Amino acid sequence: MNDVEAHPTYIGYIGSVEDANLLLDACIQGSLRQLSRRLRADEQEDLIKSGSTFVYNEALSNIKRWTDGRSWSPRYNLDGFRIYHELQNKTTSIPTEEGLVRKMINLSRAGASYWVVCYFTQHDACSGFLPVPSLQGHLEVPFTRTTNTQLRSLWKMLFGCMTHATTPPTASHVIPSLHGNFSLSIWRIL
Repeated sequence: MNDVEAHPTYIGYIGSVEDANLLLDACIQGSLRQLSRRLRADEQEDLIKSGSTFVYNEALSNIKRWTDGRSWSPRYNLDGFRIYHELQNKTTSIPTEEGLVRKMINLSRAGASYWVVCYFTQHDACSGFLPVPSLQGHLEVPFTRTTNTQLRSLWKMLFGCMTHATTPPTASHVIPSLHGNFSLSIWRIL
């Protein structure tokens, strides 16, 4: 097994397929580092926390199935992502109160299969605590993709929030919640 030190590819929240594509493109171009091997148990404990995002090539990393040593709810699919909620333990289906959410998506480039795996708490994602790739201008990705993504994100922020003029949007607009709703920081921006 490769002994290269493992690190998250990105620290932030992957809110959309566009965000996942931005990270993958940055990895392929060499701006961000892909995970090259499975995380060891001690690394899982240290590296898997809110905001940790990993990108890996399924064949090159030899990771056929992502494992992280935690107990998760059955998956559900949302906008192309597989979503899981952390459970209190393996014998219960009760989510942890402030537990992690794991959001995964499989993307292809030139016949290769890549996975983007993002961990976050609902509070961190909805409070604006975690950066979002499409809202950051410093990722070195093709100009047209960055520009289009930023314009689409701005459009969603302006016109998506305007439809809720009397009530701030809730976390349910971003993530289906098992624990209730949080106010989105985007409302404060507008």
